[in-house]
This record gives sequence, C-alpha cells and structure tokens, in this order.
Amino acid sequence: MGFFRSLQEGLVYGAGEMSDSDDGLAGLLVKLTDADATRNVGGGVFELNDGGDARFTPSFGVLANDTTVRDMPFLPAIYYGPGIYETDVYAGSNPTPGDGLYAGTDAKLTTGYDDVSASVKATLDTGVADTDLITWQAREGGTLGNQIAVVIVESGANTSLSVSVTDLIITVNLATTAQSAAKSTVAEVIAALEASSAAMLLVSVASADTGVVDAKTHTHLANGVAGALKVGQVLSVVSGVMRLRLI
Repeated sequence: MGFFRSLQEGLVYGAGEMSDSDDGLAGLLVKLTDADATRNVGGGVFELNDGGDARFTPSFGVLANDTTVRDMPFLPAIYYGPGIYETDVYAGSNPTPGDGLYAGTDAKLTTGYDDVSASVKATLDTGVADTDLITWQAREGGTLGNQIAVVIVESGANTSLSVSVTDLIITVNLATTAQSAAKSTVAEVIAALEASSAAMLLVSVASADTGVVDAKTHTHLANGVAGALKVGQVLSVVSGVMRLRLI
C-alpha cells in the first residue's frame, strides 16, 4: 500500500467527497469536478486527475489517505498548497532532485516535462533542404506560437531586401534582379530578420544552407503545445521514497 505523508505540512482539506466513478489511493492527484454539483455534500466533489490531458488540467491536491466512491476520509484528506512531503507513489523509476512534478496519465506524480516552459514551441520549415531551408521557431512555448505566420515575397524588379511585422505576420520581401528574380541568400535573409527587433520578439531563425531563398505563401507555424501545469518539485529520492515540495 502506498503512502503520502507530511513532513512540513501545507494546507489540508477535509470536506466533500469523491465522485460517483472514482476510488482514490493515497498519493494520487485529484481535481475538482462539477459533474455532481447538485449533490449537497458540504464541500467539493473530486475525481482523479488522470488521462491524457491530466498534465494540462489543474490539480486540487494529493490524497493523503485511501478513499472510495462518494467518500472522503477525515482530516487529513487532501494535501494542497506549499509544503514538504514524502511518498512512494510516483510514476517512473529515476526522478532526479530538481525535476518538476506533474500529473501523469494514472494520476501519479511524474517527471519528464521541461521545467522552464513545460511546453512545446511552434515551428515552421521554409525552403528546400541543402538549398534554402530555414527553420523558424516561436520564442515562447504554447499554442500562441501557432498564430505566427511567415510570408516570403518575390515581386518586382530591382527591389531591396526588407522585413516587416504586422501583428503576428512576418513578411520578408526578397531582393530581386532586373529580371525580377530573387537574389537574397539564406545568410542575408537571416541577417535581415535578426536586425528586426519586432521579428525577433516572435521567432528565432536558423539554417545551415547557403542558397538563394525562394518565395513562400502565407504559412503559420505549427505544433505549439500548451504547457503542462507543474504541481511540485523533487527534493530527493532515497530507497524508492521521494521527498518533494508541493507548490
């Protein structure tokens, strides 16, 4: 049987009950639910914070003791808020001191996400590998980066290379020849982008190519993912017992 015990207690919650569908074991993360809001239980109704979206869903706290459907043990029932605890209930075998803790798919505390942003930055590749491939990456992680768009324009004769930013749209106007052909190289385009403070607030750019950059229609960066919600931090692990701080 797993345990979750207080060493330097934060806050304790003892009202309410588990939902009609969930038993709970000590050390598992729970969230508030309004599914049974019509029940008069004198407190919140809780369910396990599990499943594929658990790390993105706010956890209320950690069960201090085992409980069953429509039940809640007497105090301490749920630990939440800043405090130091130890437990043998967690996912994975190698948590490292300093790692952030998040809700895993099985409602156990788990590591494995980036503690800086705990999110994925949106990216876009323009051009062709070994010629004019440029990788654009949003400065900030999360879904906002998916709204950034890039346009590379090849238009007119004897035009100059320029960069402009309107809202979340970055437009690169390529330098052209007298025959209206693009002549800006990858290095020149990257230098122009890096000289634009407005563009650099939105993205970073990188390339190993050296060719002339081709035009690109209005295209959004993609695959930015919202950050996981950090619930605590690993302090130490000794003989399978993890000491942690809830936040």
